[in-house]
Amino acid sequence: MATVEELTQQLQERDEAVGNLKEEHTAELERVNTELSEAKQSLEALQNVDSTNDTLSGSLASAVESYKVALAKANPAIPQELLAGETIEAVDSSLESATALVDKIKAALAAEAKVPPGSPTRSGPNLEGLTGEAKIKVALTNPTK
Repeated sequence: MATVEELTQQLQERDEAVGNLKEEHTAELERVNTELSEAKQSLEALQNVDSTNDTLSGSLASAVESYKVALAKANPAIPQELLAGETIEAVDSSLESATALVDKIKAALAAEAKVPPGSPTRSGPNLEGLTGEAKIKVALTNPTK
């Protein structure tokens, strides 16, 4: 049988082990609470970034639309519907494509409508082969200025 001293010794060892476990548990709890606090701060920062991102996305969309309107005013030959894109670079690319298309259409229309420049020279009626009397009649009916 165990003696009182042995039991007291075992009890003290158990109390020390429990105390050590409590200290470890307290330290671990503090570490977990610190990590939780850091995670909450990170979450708040992420929510702020998301909010800022949403604001910037809205601003970008507004700026791109304003840019499209300005380009349409600066380039009246290009239909605004041909200016497309979500970014400035995409709008610039669509402007290049639209400009090439408009130039191609202009060239095709110009090729179809070949009208000589200026007006033809005015000349009187051809009098060759007419008799003298016929020539006099023509001259009397169409006086020259």
